[in-house]
Amino acid sequence: MFLTHFCPLRPQFESSQEKTLDWLLEAHVKSAGSEAIREDLQQRLEKVGCKPDKIAKRGHVLPDFLHKEWETMTLYRLDESPYGRDLKARSQIYDTEVDLVFESYYPEGSSPPSDLIHVSCTGYVSPSGAQKIVSKRQWGQHTCVTHAYHMGCYGSIPALRMAAGFLRPDTLKSQIDIVHTEICTLHNNPSSHQTDQLVCQSLFADGFIK
Repeated sequence: MFLTHFCPLRPQFESSQEKTLDWLLEAHVKSAGSEAIREDLQQRLEKVGCKPDKIAKRGHVLPDFLHKEWETMTLYRLDESPYGRDLKARSQIYDTEVDLVFESYYPEGSSPPSDLIHVSCTGYVSPSGAQKIVSKRQWGQHTCVTHAYHMGCYGSIPALRMAAGFLRPDTLKSQIDIVHTEICTLHNNPSSHQTDQLVCQSLFADGFIK
């Protein structure tokens, strides 16, 4: 068995890590509704936030992180709520973006894999993007969809184990696809100022790979 054909997809937007840290500081101050926390937050971000020499730039599916006009944000409308829009809105964005990813990976005329393993810890919708593309391409008699969800950075390991099991010689299968879709930036919470949240929000971003 071989791991082959690595196909990453970059999100539409990118920000330098310097701009990301600046945006996070302003978002947290805006969410708190008080300048009194700025100095403490800035010091803690400088201490625990992932530094620009470790991450040059981060990808994100939304343009929100490119500006600070809160009233025009797609998600982080902090004038309306210290958290931004609710989980329903975040899930709808995830659903739309992941559908586009699967459309990109499996355009019309693609050959169906024997199995399609969808890995994610940042969005759960039903039917999933993997199920929808199999249905749309009419691969239901050929391709089996398996979800490997809610395991964070560890998710790739059980997905590989599943794929290895699916490729047992007695199954006569020849190709298993694993697709990762992570949109971490949908889950930033500017109203949560704990140190662990500052670490997460300065570290994780968006990305896709098959």
